[in-house]
Amino acid sequence: MNINANFVTRRSVTYPESSTLVWRKNRNHARTFSGKNLGILSHTMIALAVVMAFGLIYLTQAGRIASYDYEAERMDQRIEELSALKDDMAVENARVTAISQIENSATAKEMVKPTEVGFVSE
Repeated sequence: MNINANFVTRRSVTYPESSTLVWRKNRNHARTFSGKNLGILSHTMIALAVVMAFGLIYLTQAGRIASYDYEAERMDQRIEELSALKDDMAVENARVTAISQIENSATAKEMVKPTEVGFVSE
């Protein structure tokens, strides 16, 4: 009769990181922990570095938004200039096509008035 056939280990291994450590073949179950820990100054410096990194990211994004604002303002100014130019062109067009201008033009002076006016009837 084989005594080791029904052997069950009752050893439990508990570590702070993992309470469910599985015993497997060809695995290293020994845990080694470093005795060195970061101090309060190191934690403070790391926290400050992270805050500064996020601050720089925020500032670059805010700068991009400001540059878009300046570009939109320049486009609005250009639209206003073109709108004023369009209004000036409309006034110039009205002046050029005015009836008094047309009647006093050289081409209109060479035309003759009709002597007889007729209508077409069916």
